[in-house]
Amino acid sequence: MKTLDIPYKIKDKIFDIKHPSDESAFKIISYFPLSELECRTLTSQLNPPDFPEFHSIFTDNVTDDE
Repeated sequence: MKTLDIPYKIKDKIFDIKHPSDESAFKIISYFPLSELECRTLTSQLNPPDFPEFHSIFTDNVTDDE
């Protein structure tokens, strides 16, 4: 599996990254929902078959300022 070069600002928001054994897709779990730009940033580093599922532990939206 390719190692993702995740910017620190996004990496700090990630709780876990689940890699299935077949490496066909994986799940990115964040503390709070990621913005559309953050999801695109992560997705841009992947091949189409590796398209991730985005999930979050909490449902509240929190800005970087908060």
